[in-house]
Amino acid sequence: MIDDDNVVDRNTIKELIDYMEKQPKVGVAAPLMYFLSDPKRLWCAGVKRNYWTTITKYIGFNSIDAGQFNEPYESDDFPNAFIVRREVLEKIGLFNSKLFPIHYDEGDFCQRVKRAGYKVMVVPTAKVWHDIPLPEERKTFTLRLKSPLRAYYTSRNRILFHWKWSRNMLQRIVALMASLAVILYYIIVVVRDDSIEDKGKIISNILRGIIDAFKIIGKGEVKDF
Repeated sequence: MIDDDNVVDRNTIKELIDYMEKQPKVGVAAPLMYFLSDPKRLWCAGVKRNYWTTITKYIGFNSIDAGQFNEPYESDDFPNAFIVRREVLEKIGLFNSKLFPIHYDEGDFCQRVKRAGYKVMVVPTAKVWHDIPLPEERKTFTLRLKSPLRAYYTSRNRILFHWKWSRNMLQRIVALMASLAVILYYIIVVVRDDSIEDKGKIISNILRGIIDAFKIIGKGEVKDF
């Protein structure tokens, strides 16, 4: 799986396959990912999710690769580019495009991989360059909210993802409160960002995402295929 805005190192696929052939319990293997316009600067070297606060961290984000990642290691999940073992797809199926058509789709898929008993690993010898602006050239978070569609799924899917993957009801409730707090911050960002033209439509979509998330939860539809 790879998004279309990436440049892949010529050895990446071989490195990932070689590693997976030696590690039969690895279901997903992913490369280090860099900014294309600054080839030594990391975009993502793995993902760390907090299932209480709902905050997601891209490991190594915006740091220079100085060899600090030199051995394979586990990741909560991985965005944008990774390889999947065929038997994993045969067991768990494809992405859940009904519940997560965009945004949190890769995170949900990798959690299903782990639930099936496999590992999600980062293989540092494999490399990909992501063709997106550098952090100082844009505010990635704000840019996402400029799209009504992305704004809708940003709020909707944050709630659904953490409702689905919380370990117990207490964590679900805490994560739900945290999600609503983060979404309130989204709205504040939209209100304060003068570059967003149709603020009313964006905010309306954010709120509609919340409402639809609760409807889906209420109908018991937070599940796999």
